[in-house]
Order: sequence, then structure tokens, then C-alpha cells
Amino acid sequence: MPITPPGPASSTARIILSNGDRFADGIVIGNIEDASLYAGTAAVLITIAESGRTGALLIREPDGTVTTAFDGRQPDDIDGTTLSRVRAAPTGEIVFQSGRGLDSDRLHLLADGVIQTIAGAEPGPVFPDFRILGNVRIGTGGVVAFVGGGGPCEVQVGDEQPRVSCTNALYVADTGGVTRLDDEELELERQRPTAVRVEIDPNGGAWFSLPRRGNAPMLLHHRDGVTDVVLTASSELPGVGLLNALEAVAINASGDILIEATQRELVGERRPHVIGVLRGDSFSLLAKEGTELGGQTVATLRGLAIDGAGRALFEAGLVPPGDPSATPRASLWYGDASGLVEIVREGEPFPGEGAIVLDLQASRLNDAGDIAFTTRLGSADGGTARVEEVRATVRRANGDLVTVASSRHTGQLGTISSLQIVGFDAEGTLLLIAARGASSDRVLLLGRSDGREG
Repeated sequence: MPITPPGPASSTARIILSNGDRFADGIVIGNIEDASLYAGTAAVLITIAESGRTGALLIREPDGTVTTAFDGRQPDDIDGTTLSRVRAAPTGEIVFQSGRGLDSDRLHLLADGVIQTIAGAEPGPVFPDFRILGNVRIGTGGVVAFVGGGGPCEVQVGDEQPRVSCTNALYVADTGGVTRLDDEELELERQRPTAVRVEIDPNGGAWFSLPRRGNAPMLLHHRDGVTDVVLTASSELPGVGLLNALEAVAINASGDILIEATQRELVGERRPHVIGVLRGDSFSLLAKEGTELGGQTVATLRGLAIDGAGRALFEAGLVPPGDPSATPRASLWYGDASGLVEIVREGEPFPGEGAIVLDLQASRLNDAGDIAFTTRLGSADGGTARVEEVRATVRRANGDLVTVASSRHTGQLGTISSLQIVGFDAEGTLLLIAARGASSDRVLLLGRSDGREG
């Protein structure tokens, strides 16, 4: 007798690019490395087959047309064997990176069909002010904010990857050039280039979250040539007090800021982590380590995103009350100070189904309040977990759950072993890199969640 498996009967996603695809300019995809999504268009970094790891940047339009924006086989100042980290603005501008680290990193901006290097080569910052690239973001209109490590850099070699610390510099760029944010109050010496978090809001404002140093600034906002200090190490958040660490995780068009912070005051032997929303001078606390959430105790917190209405998405690691040594189970939460909704929790059944959520892997949120997340589902018997499905789901703002891609649907997508979210737009369209069987066989999936074809 045929058995109907649990879960949705089909995925909304379709394969739009695969390893082995061949194009008119002679490019054959050897591997799909990274991708980003804007207005239904995918910017995709690939390795060209039989090219000695040489890469290319492809643009795949909504109608299926694929063009080559950069071909690493052609003579150029860009090292085509080291392309990485492609990111796209909602308006279509793209940044991507080349280089292998100290003294080789470059940052490139593609706008109106023209590629210019904005860090690592003139007219952008160069040695000795710039030696290694830190965090990067791109926003509407092609505004790019990034961190560059330079000046005296130190390399410490240990058992893992070398640790590089430099004097960091903060930059904002667009097609007109690069601006360095200079302020004598900033203390950026002896930091890893990734120590400063960078975000860009929908209005093109750049936000830099800095490690605490004395009473120096901890959060900066830059727009239209003006830099403002939003919070310093002496600032206090209502209900939290002084901060030991701070990150502006995401900012919406109204200026609501999702804050992830550690309070300076000790509670027992630790400084609790907090998640909340800063709106002007008002701070709404959403969750705090050591307190109750969903019938459990919060052991860990991680801020993820904020929507246009100021509702936050965050991840909480939960343990049973009175058992702080237990392994936290990740759970996904969404809402504001008026109320929170739990989306999914590890170790519990997937909403509306019998399959157990074995682990929560990644998530995204768009401005409308749609939430995309990936999970591994299966069963757990006697402490032994059995993976039965890998799934990418979108929870629409109205609460409906849409399966965008599932490893159960082999007739549509082949045998999928993993799913990676690389894009999620304002319409609820999800871009995924899927590994099929061996991890070297990869496909790019595009799936809508709004019920329309495409």
C-alpha cells in the first residue's frame, strides 16, 4: 500500500541554477559558492568548471536570463580565484570580496554595470590604513558600510586560524567615493576586524556597534555626511542599566533598533544578556538571560532581525527551571513588548505535525513580518535522533506556514542533504543553496511563499 509521508505534499521552490549548467560565454558552473537576492534577481558567485578555482559573478534575472557580471578568467586586477561574500542592495547594487586575508583583501562594488574597487586599491583606502577587511553591509542606493583593519597589525598563530588584530577604521562608501569616519573619541586599536558590527537601515543610514572602551562611543549612526553618537559606555538602558557590551542587530525605517546587549552589573557570577528594542529614549526589554520564557529558563539569547512595525525576531536557548547545566534547546521568538509568539522549538513537534524539530538552523525576517527558517526534522527515541527531513519554511505574517523546500520532495528537487538561506525579500521569496547528496553537488533554489506562481 502506498504511504503518504507526513508534512506538505510539495515544495514551492524550483531549481534555477545547478552545477554543470553551461552558458553562451563558455562558463560552466563547477560549484555554487554564494548568492544574494534583490527584487527577484539573484547575484551568484560560482566556481568555473575546470578553471583552477577561478570564479565568476552571475546575475540571474526573474525571467531566467543569466548574464556574467565578472569573469575571473579575463585579465583584471581582481583575483578571480578568491571571490567571496556577495551581498546585494534592494536597488540592485552589489558588493563582493576578493583576497585571502591580511594584505590581500579587496572589496568591490558593482553599480550600473560597472565594477570599482572601494577598499584595498585606490581610490579607496589602501596600505597601511587598510590591510584586512572586517564586516560589510550594503543598503538601498548602493550605500556600503565596512570596517578595515590597518596601521600596526599583529598576527598571533595558534592551534586554530591565525588571530589578526589591527587598528580598525570605519568607512561608508557609494559610487561617489569612500568616507572614513574619523573621531578622536573612538578607540579602535588592537581589535579584530570583525569586532565592530555594521548594519545599514532602509534609509541608507550606517550603524557601527563598537566594543566597550572606557567611556568611548559604543553605537554610531552615519548618514548624509553626519556622524552621531547614539550610545556610549556611560549610557544606561531603562531596566538594564550600564552596558558591558552592545550590538545594534537591525534597524527599521522608523528608527527602531533591535539591541542585543550584556548588562554591566553582575547577577550571581554572570552578566546577563538582554534583547530589546530601542525607540528614541525608550527601551523595551523583550528577553533576559536567567528569566522565564515559554515555561523554561533563558540560558542564551541572540538577536536576529526587526520588521517594519518594530517587532523583533530572536533566538533563545532554553533549559528546564533549576537546571542551568542542561544543554539549551534553541527556540525562535517573534513580537514586541505587547507579546511574544514562539515560532518553533528544538525537541518539540513542528507546528501542526508529529515530526520533532531536531535542530533550528537559520532564520530571516522581512519588513512585512514574514519569517523564513530552516530545520532538520525527524524522531528522537531514547536519546537517539533520526533525521528524516530537511525543510525550509516561511511563516507568513498572518501565521500561515508555507514549505518552500523539503528533502522529502525528491521528484522536484532531487536528494537534498542540506539547505542554506542566502536571500529573503520583501515579497517573501526565499533563495536557497541546497546540497544534493555529496556536498559538492549544489543547486540554487528560488521559492515564493505568497501563493503566486514564479
